[in-house]
Amino acid sequence: MRVGFLTHGIFPYHLGGMQRHSTNLANALSGLGLEVEVIHPGAPAGGEEAPAGTFAFSEVIVPWPDDLQYIPASWFFARRIAEVIEDRDYDVLYGQGFTLWAYLGRRKRLPTIFNPHGLEMYASVGVEDTLKALPFRFMVRYHARRADRTISLGGKLTEILRERVGVPPERIAVIPNGVDPDYFERAADTAKEPNALFFIGRFAFNKGILPLIEAFNELRDTPVRLYVAGGGKLEARARALCRNDNVTFLGRISDEALKSWYRRCEAYILPSLYEGMPTVILEAMANGLPIIATD
Repeated sequence: MRVGFLTHGIFPYHLGGMQRHSTNLANALSGLGLEVEVIHPGAPAGGEEAPAGTFAFSEVIVPWPDDLQYIPASWFFARRIAEVIEDRDYDVLYGQGFTLWAYLGRRKRLPTIFNPHGLEMYASVGVEDTLKALPFRFMVRYHARRADRTISLGGKLTEILRERVGVPPERIAVIPNGVDPDYFERAADTAKEPNALFFIGRFAFNKGILPLIEAFNELRDTPVRLYVAGGGKLEARARALCRNDNVTFLGRISDEALKSWYRRCEAYILPSLYEGMPTVILEAMANGLPIIATD
């Protein structure tokens, strides 16, 4: 079976749970004997190439329109993907995010699977955040009502898809995120840094990075340390907000460094305002870390 795997990005080219999930899932499907071809934007300008052996799948690079805002960029990216699909011999299409947008409008099409992941647009906080989420809710409904199957990560997300998006139960497949525990080598004798907490993720509003920094500003007279990895739109603001010398910003880190930080710290912290099923929490648990998270 030939699988067209459509995604906005893959790890390690792009940071994020969906990007890591894309790489892990495409590799796992390839390991099962499926012929997987991943269509994605490629590495960002100036980014490093993935080490040899990172991918078990083949790649098709479709450039992301960097000169556009996210929603129109998503449309033009999806339209370019639809054009690529016409020249490929796939049996099924799997689309992460809004990559199926243009293709789903066609009358004759292949079987399609839509994975919207966390559905954060249905858990917005405040009037302004809700208004910003409305276009994304439309995009989710458009995809979910036309795709042959829509994947739910489980729990409340299934309820949202059924009751708020309007997807019939028989067209919802509940498949939680997962990680390969063998990928992380847990060393029982690894020395832990006392009172050290670790955060990695996109510096985005829903991840709670700013409240986290504000909380640590109140802990300046305690021995608790926080190591923050990742980056994004709020990075400069988070750095400027920080007034605690026990908070260390690591920037973007490699996979090997990530494993090292999991082994070094005593707990993982993720104060998200809303989430689906964060891959990073599963990774931290696979490394034996206690989790501090919002519900």
